[in-house]
Amino acid sequence: MIARQLILGALLLAAPRFSTAFGEPDPRTRPEFLLEFTLSETEGEVAAKMGPPRQVADLSTDYRAYHFQIGVDDLHELSHILVFSRTSGKLVSITQNFEPERDVTALFPPGDSRVHFWPDAEKPQYSILVRKLPGNRLLMSMGTRKPSDPAGQLMLIRRDALAAFHPWLAAQLSSE
Repeated sequence: MIARQLILGALLLAAPRFSTAFGEPDPRTRPEFLLEFTLSETEGEVAAKMGPPRQVADLSTDYRAYHFQIGVDDLHELSHILVFSRTSGKLVSITQNFEPERDVTALFPPGDSRVHFWPDAEKPQYSILVRKLPGNRLLMSMGTRKPSDPAGQLMLIRRDALAAFHPWLAAQLSSE
């Protein structure tokens, strides 16, 4: 009798994990999820949408990061990193990590997207596929050379905050 209760209890505890493993995946794990953010959300609004963060870290006197582990098996991996301005309390960027990499081609239409190289196109050491979005936002596929490449990391960032995180890219975009 006790063994049956223990097994039943274990199954009940595991039920949420099995429901996403065999049913619909958590919508927060889809690449399109980033586009739901305007980057004017407050910490409270994000908590209502994302749930509580796994960890909160101060990046500097200007920025705070919320770390999430949504849909990851390895507790050393982060699924999302959200950066907030400490001054305004508003969302500055959201980064989403994928393991394994995902097809994000639909998010980067050829006419609306362009690859940028660091330090420059003549000696590329790193690339970012960038799509300009309405509302002072940029969608970026980190380390991607063309829209058809699978992505391991996407970032949605306010363009006016880009220089604090990727100054070389901000300089390239300002010269366009």
